[in-house]
Amino acid sequence: MNTFEAKLILDLTQGPRLNRLLAFVAYHGFDRKDLAVAANSTVDQLSKIFRGKNAPEDKINLLVQAGIPRCLLPQPSGRKSRAVSAEAA
Repeated sequence: MNTFEAKLILDLTQGPRLNRLLAFVAYHGFDRKDLAVAANSTVDQLSKIFRGKNAPEDKINLLVQAGIPRCLLPQPSGRKSRAVSAEAA
């Protein structure tokens, strides 16, 4: 019988910001659809926010409130966000 026990150590201090963000989201079991709803966005918009392509400050703040560390999120882009209807999310 194998008594090997592997422990996963999540080091969020190394590597590109996007990789650290995606590792955090996966490790902590966040669902992208749930995060999109929490940020009043669609899953596609959430991907753009994660990549820093369009990261309005209000969406960043909503993701922080949902449990994502601000240091893993991109700097706000300065653009104003548009509200997303419940059907689009």
